[in-house]
Amino acid sequence: MQPRAMGEPIDLPEVPVSMVMQDFVCFAVNYGSPFLAGGSPPSRVEEIWQSQFGDLIEPVLATPGARFSTCGAVADEFRQAEARA
Repeated sequence: MQPRAMGEPIDLPEVPVSMVMQDFVCFAVNYGSPFLAGGSPPSRVEEIWQSQFGDLIEPVLATPGARFSTCGAVADEFRQAEARA
């Protein structure tokens, strides 16, 4: 077995994300798992998200330096910081 060799660097920042507010479990159907029943109407998913978001936004905004942003904006900021370093 050959050891891994590093290739050429590429412009691909890794941005960690939280999957708390994703819709897979609401819409996907997995007949082997009772937890993935799926079939929720979009209005129910929106209702769940709105209640969860209200509980999440206040603690985040109360944290010094915390903010909401898109993954693209975070990646662009990282690239700019790396270019200055």
